[in-house]
Amino acid sequence: MKTHQTSRRTAATLACLGVLLLAGCDKQEPLPVTQSPSAAPAAVPSNATAQSMPESEANLDDAGVTTRVTTALLADPSVKAFPIEVISLKGDVRLLGIVDTQEQRERVLEVARGVDGVHALHDELTLRKQ
Repeated sequence: MKTHQTSRRTAATLACLGVLLLAGCDKQEPLPVTQSPSAAPAAVPSNATAQSMPESEANLDDAGVTTRVTTALLADPSVKAFPIEVISLKGDVRLLGIVDTQEQRERVLEVARGVDGVHALHDELTLRKQ
């Protein structure tokens, strides 16, 4: 059990470091293309929306949310000892793991809610049988 917890913490730590390294990269946006007034706007594929982001950016954002939630949980002394798995998809965050008390469960949810990028929480936490 200790080895499993250690490997989860190691994975979470490595994920945090990866996101921090990516955040330090100087991402340059492409310059906007200007069109002459007579030029027609480009056609948008029927399956795309004007506000959609490329899949790679969405995956990075999901990884960022996962890392920020994991980091926040590890930084909180009342819940950092519990093996909680965080899975994010488009701002929807699933929390899986085992805690000892209802108060700890509520604290985990409170910490996760406070993280930037979290739109919805799916509580799949389990209370340890005493």
